[in-house]
Amino acid sequence: MTDKEIEEVYQIIQDYHAKYLKRHGVKLPKLKDADWKIDIPYTVQRRVKGIYIIPKIHNKRCKTTMNQDLAQIVICYATRPHHALSELLLSKSKDNLISILTDLLTAYMNDKNSSSLREFVTVSIAGYQHNPNKLGYNGYKQNSAIGGKPIYCEAKPKNIQTDGYDQKKTKSKLNGEGGFNDYTIERLNKDVKENLNLLSSGFIDGELQYILEFPFKAVYERLKNSYL
Repeated sequence: MTDKEIEEVYQIIQDYHAKYLKRHGVKLPKLKDADWKIDIPYTVQRRVKGIYIIPKIHNKRCKTTMNQDLAQIVICYATRPHHALSELLLSKSKDNLISILTDLLTAYMNDKNSSSLREFVTVSIAGYQHNPNKLGYNGYKQNSAIGGKPIYCEAKPKNIQTDGYDQKKTKSKLNGEGGFNDYTIERLNKDVKENLNLLSSGFIDGELQYILEFPFKAVYERLKNSYL
């Protein structure tokens, strides 16, 4: 990216940050250093391949308890035959079903023990085919070059729940970081050889705020120093 293109993208991010992210503790990195030269973190530098910003107003809807109708349906799904589930769903009104589905998505998108749905959203929005299997990379897309290898990606979604956020001593922030738990030097060498892309995404109460796409090579040296 040229300096002008970086400045244009940064202006969009700056406006969006002021409207929707600042109040949630998200820090905006400075674009230029003391000498007015572009000097921003590697995640938003020339190595960035794509920036996806979702321009919408965040609506707080994170819940800690399950809707009773949803609980009834979940239990029926797990314990009764299919026809019993169908009859139960047909007995619900349209508005009730909308409320149930919204609660189900809210619970799934904010699940602290699984980021599967957040990974799916991140990978799909970035233009990759999602891999539902536990093994392998999170997504892939075909290479436009004839005979080229598929392009793989790994999603690093982070979700912040606003419920009780102000009372927390340690407040999580959407700063583009991603976890590399159980990582090994063998995996590091494999990933840099595959030349995959990383997708760093931020969610608030399960609602997507942004996705940054950049090559794995941008963080290779930092990870290498951590595991050697």
